[in-house]
Amino acid sequence: MKPESLPRKILNVSITPTIENEVTSIAKQEQKTKSEVVRDAIRQYSISRSLNKIYAYGRERSQSLGIETYEDIERIAG
Repeated sequence: MKPESLPRKILNVSITPTIENEVTSIAKQEQKTKSEVVRDAIRQYSISRSLNKIYAYGRERSQSLGIETYEDIERIAG
């Protein structure tokens, strides 16, 4: 199902005039609505948070396994 066809909820937020100007500018440049620009930004933020959690997990695991170099990975992977 395309995102455009999903049900919508309205979310009221307050933003600074500077951010509003930037959203408007991006919307014009990309020929999108302001809502699309904000939805894209939220989607990207969510993806970034997920990736940061994955990276943190990877750092913790590599430290617990004593992995510091590619040679360490090869040693562990066999």
